[in-house]
Amino acid sequence: MARTIVALMLLVVLMVCARRRLSAPRAAQWMLGGLLLLSPTVHPWYLTWMVALLAVEFRAGWLLLTATVLISYTAKICETADGGWHDAVLIRWIEYLPVYLVLVWGVARTSLTAAKGTATLTTSGSDASRSPAS
Repeated sequence: MARTIVALMLLVVLMVCARRRLSAPRAAQWMLGGLLLLSPTVHPWYLTWMVALLAVEFRAGWLLLTATVLISYTAKICETADGGWHDAVLIRWIEYLPVYLVLVWGVARTSLTAAKGTATLTTSGSDASRSPAS
């Protein structure tokens, strides 16, 4: 059931990428990023493709994910220290919350910029009512 839900969520991401006509590298970032953010296990080396895509099209949220994923090693450090595996919820929050915030901020900023651009085009398009002599 969980795999089906994740597959449907990734299908929605793909449809949004197609509808917005994103460039291939940016769409690949969102598809790969969606897969990584929805995966139950993310090892740091899973992000090597994201690093390659960041070289083509930079996005702060995905770069942040490549850095914060290293926090997951704290579970291994604790296991080495006391022999028990501790996958603390606090560590997950520290690892992923900043990434989600930066991604949401980036999408909101892009949407607002696009909306302002549309409003400017609409306003400047109303000059057609002026006479050519003025």
